[in-house]
This record gives sequence, structure tokens and C-alpha cells, in this order.
Amino acid sequence: MARRDYAGNAVPTTLTGAINTTDLSISINDATGWPSGGASGKFFVTVDRGLSNEERILVASRTGTTLTVTAVGDRGVDDTAAATHGVGASIEHTFSAVDADEANQHIFDTVADSHVQYLNIARHDVEARHQFGAALGTPSAATDIGTAAAAGTGDDPAREDHVHKIGAGAINDSGMFAAGIVDAGAIAPDAVGTSELAPDSVTTTELLLGSVTTAKLASPSVTEGKISPAAINNAGQFGTGIAPIVVAAVNPGAIGAHRLWLNTTKPALLKRHAANLIWEVLIDLSTGTDFTPTLSNITLGTGGINDARYRRVGNNIIVDGFISLGTGGNVTGFIEICLPVPAALLSGSYADEFYFHGAARATDASAGNAFAGVGVIGVGTSAPVDVNKFQFITTTGGPAWTTLVPFDWAAGDRFSYFIEYIPASLTDANYE
Repeated sequence: MARRDYAGNAVPTTLTGAINTTDLSISINDATGWPSGGASGKFFVTVDRGLSNEERILVASRTGTTLTVTAVGDRGVDDTAAATHGVGASIEHTFSAVDADEANQHIFDTVADSHVQYLNIARHDVEARHQFGAALGTPSAATDIGTAAAAGTGDDPAREDHVHKIGAGAINDSGMFAAGIVDAGAIAPDAVGTSELAPDSVTTTELLLGSVTTAKLASPSVTEGKISPAAINNAGQFGTGIAPIVVAAVNPGAIGAHRLWLNTTKPALLKRHAANLIWEVLIDLSTGTDFTPTLSNITLGTGGINDARYRRVGNNIIVDGFISLGTGGNVTGFIEICLPVPAALLSGSYADEFYFHGAARATDASAGNAFAGVGVIGVGTSAPVDVNKFQFITTTGGPAWTTLVPFDWAAGDRFSYFIEYIPASLTDANYE
């Protein structure tokens, strides 16, 4: 009989519909844990166990709570008879005497052939002989196999204790390798010797032209002089004028002139000065560095410096900030904002002129008016000359912003500014 399906946790249940002796469809109340049958094999159920009409049925498959029986002959099996069963009759998934008998027969009946399901090839009994070319004879004495062709003698295979020769003639053109692949002369004694690999035999010419010949590589062709500490340097490893970038969260120190450092903490890109002593800032990649500017002629009262920050972008510094006056706050003189780092003091053609500019916006809270202004650094010989401060003037007529200009400053008034200028130095500890 074909393989059958079993489930170890199928719950006992009841019929939801009555069946007679020939019904092939059975409806049950609960199919939790039941086998599905079908391709997995049929399974047994028992209806009305322990009663006079107890019946064992071989079920072909289950779909949901419906059991399907293939034929009437599968009703009343395993020494029971087909019977009528009413709604609510008990039904359970069970083992059968057929199952136990088949297993017993497989173990103890030496005549029964219980393996037809997979023995679909020619049979053999315990006295059949396997052939090795011709009939398998008695192994001969241990045979030396000098070449791949010498597998054995006649009908006799090589014994398990056979040996392979290792020595002159054992690996040659006709034995180990096919003809024309490795010939005898290629691996003869001293075929590769000192003369084949000589000092300085591989030069620029050989590498460019591909002409590395027999006498090109030998002891000691690669020496300490070929790979010395100076061999891998700025010019050797990267080429003249190419500076590698060191990516690090902390200052890598003196790593060489013109080397680049990407500070991942700031973040910012810096270049090592030509003297290899300091770092010069190339660009700030962050939103800026906060600073607290010194204010000249401004009393904040209960107000404050709401924002002040700067960014280095190449050879320029960009500054922006916002100030608010609180109770007791006022402007007492010429408005000046201290810079985060000093500006470059230009001279020559710029003498007696203002240089570097900014923009400002003053808001009169009481009147609800806003005024635009510009900021400058005086860099010539005429006063004011102070590379540490920006001074603001109105865009109308050019008077300096002071106590009553552009309005009478008081609590609640606000002042914001934007400045761009060239610094006196490219170094900045805030970026290291």
C-alpha cells in the first residue's frame, strides 16, 4: 500500500452531517491538527469508536472540514464494516492494524519484496558479482605507476596500496601533462636558476614594452633599495603637486606640507602650510562657528546677542548675527561690531578708502519701521582705522548709525547684520 499521512495532534471531533454505508463525503465539526492527505498520502479515521457500529475509513484527502473517500471499498476497512452514523457521532484520526502489520512484515518477512516503490533498476542478490572491464579478478601485487596511463594490468585494478613514482621521468610530457603543455625541458633540473633572475633585470623599459624575459627576475632583484622609506612619498606615491586627503576627527599634526585634512568633527577642510607648522582653513563645511562679539556703544539692558556665528570659505569670512535691546537697552554712540578674527589691513591703492562691506537692518519696534544700512571697515590712513570692528552707516546720506540714527534707539528695537571680509590670517584654532 502507498505511504499514508499522519498527524500527531489531530483533535477528536464529531460529524456535522449523517452518513450512510456508501457515502464518500464526510463533514466534521473541527479539523484542527488533522492531516490533509492528497499528495502526502491517505489517512485512517474511526467513527463511533467503542460502539457496535464502530467503523474505520481510509480517507483520500481533506479540504477544510470535508473528508473525501476514494471508493466504497475504503469504507469499513481494518476488520470493521461500513455503517450508518448520525449527526454528532464521534470521529477521530487513528492508527490502524494495517499500519502495524505492514511494518511488522517489512522487518520479519524475508520473502516479501517491500521495496518496489524505489527499486526500479536491475536486481542483484547477495552472490552477484560486479564487473571491472572484464570479470573482477584477484588483485595482483602492488604495482608502481610511473605515468598516468599505467592504471593497472589487464583486468586487475590497482591495489589500494599502489604507489606513484616521484622523481626523474615521473612528471613528463606524456605522463602527468598532455603533450605540448609542459615539456621535459621546462621543468628540468636548474631550468630556473640565478642567471634567469638577475639584479636590476626588470627596468622601466621592460615593464613598458612587456619584454620580461628569462634573465629578468632573479635574486636579489627586489632589494631594500627598491622599496625604501623615501620611495613612497609625495612625489612617488601621488605624483608631483598631488596632496592626499587625511580623513580624521582629531588633528593629525605635521603630516607634510600642502597635505589636506578633512576634519570630520568640525567639519572643515584644511591645508598644511608650506612650512608644515600650521593648518590653513580652506572651507568650513558646517553651518558656522558660534562666537560672542564685543559691542561698542550699545547697551543691551535685558536684551541679548541672540545669534552670532561665522564661516570660513576659502579666503573669505562670512559673519551674521542678531541683537535685541531689552529694558534699559540703548545705543550710546557709534555702532560697532567686533569681528570674530581680525581683517586684513590693506594698503597702497586702498589708502584713505573704506574696504570690506556688510549689510544691516535696524528695526524700530515702537514705530514698526525698518531701516537698511551698510557696514564697512576703515582700512586707510584716515580715521576710523580698526581692523577688528565693523562700523555701520545708513544708506540715506551716509550718516553713521548712532544714538538717534536712523531712529531713537530704545528697548524692543532690533539690529541684524551680515558681513563678508578677508581675514588677516588663514589659520584658525576653532577648526582644529
